[in-house]
Amino acid sequence: MRTVFLTLLMWLSAATSAFATTSLPVDTGKVEASLLSSHYTVAPGQTFQIALKTTLDEKWHTYWRNPGDSGEPVQISWVLPDVLSAGEIVWPLPYPIPTGPIINYGFEGAPLFPVDFTVADNAPIGSVLEIQADVYYLVCKDICIPEEGTLRLILQVSGEAELNDANAAEIAEAINRAPAAIDIRVSMQADDGALSLQFADLPSTVADGNFADAYFFPYDNTLLAHSDPQTVTIGSDGLQIDTTASFGWGEGFDTPQQGLLSFDLDGERTGRIVTVSTGAPLAIGLDASRPAPDGAGSIGLISALIGAFIGGLILNLMPCVFPVISLKALSLAKSAHAERSIARREAWAYALGVFATFALLVIALLIVKATGAALGWGFQLQNPVVVGLIALLLFAVGLNLIGAYDIAGGSYQGAGATLAGRGGLTGSFFTGALAVLVATPCTAPLMASAIGYALAQPAFITFIVFMALAAGFAAPFVLLAYAPGLLMKLPKPGPWMVRLREVLAFPMFAAAIWLVWVVGNQAGIDGLVLVLMAMLSFALAVWLIQRRGIWKLLGVAAIVLAVALPFTARTVPASASGAASINLATDVWSPDRVAELRADGRAVFVDFTADWCVTCKVNERLVLKTNTVKQAFIDTDTAFLIADWTNRNDAIARELEAYGRAGVPLYLYYPAGDNSVRAEVLPQILTTDLVVKTLKGS
Repeated sequence: MRTVFLTLLMWLSAATSAFATTSLPVDTGKVEASLLSSHYTVAPGQTFQIALKTTLDEKWHTYWRNPGDSGEPVQISWVLPDVLSAGEIVWPLPYPIPTGPIINYGFEGAPLFPVDFTVADNAPIGSVLEIQADVYYLVCKDICIPEEGTLRLILQVSGEAELNDANAAEIAEAINRAPAAIDIRVSMQADDGALSLQFADLPSTVADGNFADAYFFPYDNTLLAHSDPQTVTIGSDGLQIDTTASFGWGEGFDTPQQGLLSFDLDGERTGRIVTVSTGAPLAIGLDASRPAPDGAGSIGLISALIGAFIGGLILNLMPCVFPVISLKALSLAKSAHAERSIARREAWAYALGVFATFALLVIALLIVKATGAALGWGFQLQNPVVVGLIALLLFAVGLNLIGAYDIAGGSYQGAGATLAGRGGLTGSFFTGALAVLVATPCTAPLMASAIGYALAQPAFITFIVFMALAAGFAAPFVLLAYAPGLLMKLPKPGPWMVRLREVLAFPMFAAAIWLVWVVGNQAGIDGLVLVLMAMLSFALAVWLIQRRGIWKLLGVAAIVLAVALPFTARTVPASASGAASINLATDVWSPDRVAELRADGRAVFVDFTADWCVTCKVNERLVLKTNTVKQAFIDTDTAFLIADWTNRNDAIARELEAYGRAGVPLYLYYPAGDNSVRAEVLPQILTTDLVVKTLKGS
């Protein structure tokens, strides 16, 4: 019967070659998987390729061989005839996938996973090779779902191999783009939790690469802390990456480790496989007395000044600065047909705001760095209070633009939070200042090298390089003010400006949302809510302050409250999951254990989780492992049970299904006492207040 089946398949293969070299696709839910063969027929002794092709639904991702903080790698189990042997997966280049404080390594889109196959020399001519792949992958977005499927290919052994040009080209491209091994010296050292890696003797094939944003992906999951930043320092003979060591260093790494060094080459992201050994630091041409970050060794002062000026020009086109720059463009359109001197004065006021803010930032940066702190470009946005205040300011300007209140024509001129929305010299000055503040997260071409050079130099050199950056940033509007021909080409003021002003409010709101998201990452969900409450308070103030009597006073109080709220945002302490935290006993979940605990009069909290579940890990780090929540468990004598779905567990799957869920996380709370009471289902995104209130029944 099997012979008949294979003969039928071979007949179908002869009728349409697609059946021979491409498996029927299998839709496993969020992924469509198939196998591609590089050949129609294969010959004895030949090596050819088969690739697993996975097409993921939009914004879903699968994981690299080291998935990072959570997740599981793509897995292929081959079932092959005796005359065929398979090699290792040629892994595509991964990229970091941040989710809250967690960093994973994985893929989106349609990654290919090629594998080399070798046909034995004694494979009979005319025989049929039945190839089966059992594939498994964890696919994640807001939740994670384990998916699996079985794929099959039928190939014939022939005296002469026949190539499938289309499949072979697609597989060859995937292999060419995959990281290849290079032979360079790489050494690593861990000291008091800090990990340093030096990469020396880079070959000429990659020497022209841009390593300013280099990133190291270790094969071993315990080598480094994936969620901590990697700082790159470039020397004349190599580069160094500094980050945080992970728990694997408890026993050390006596044997060489492999990993990927990712960087930019010819405008594309690429990677190379390197072997890392524990040993003494390598000499990579750094100034022993002063670290030289971000390409400092590759450019001089003149190049840095030119790069900073051009970078400042291009910075005007970066998306994070566009909402504020659009305000200046609107102001310019207003004054284009007025007296030329007005346009010029406003342009210089704008430039003065740019230069003054750059100068203040550089001076603050130099002062703080003199204390030994490690800071860089955009350091002020590392403080959730500053980010919250800027978000509130952008929100206030957006309300002004959309007409919720009128600064210029009303009696509230001088309101500090809306200075950037005003016209005239003051408005131009603060528009320049605000543009610099919100521009710092963006880096334009040539900026990175210039700033890296500046930060490695004496204070005076640092200052003038940043002033060159300010000059480039302010130059377009100053030059435009002195180009009457260009100004006259702008349309004359009219009703269109009202519409444009209203439209410009929405980029402002979008920028505010982005900054609120940043606060959420810095200060957790509590900090995010504080900034949103500040915006609500400001909106209430706008409504109240346009009324009379006591309402106006309440409006002033609401403005004070709006400005004060961001000051209460605090960075999520690193000790939230640290060793010094409160110890909380946990137990393994089972329906019987739940019933037993409740019969003893105890409330029960069940955490349905998995090591590969990103949302689960975020909730653990930001909420469940905080001392506040642990203390609440202890105070209320609530049992904490963990249903670990990292590996398959039919009992957990049935319980998830009983609560209408196909995946984790799921959080259940059973009050003490009555077994007939159905558990309360908590949201998938937890907050500290929510969990504490649930446990305390308030």
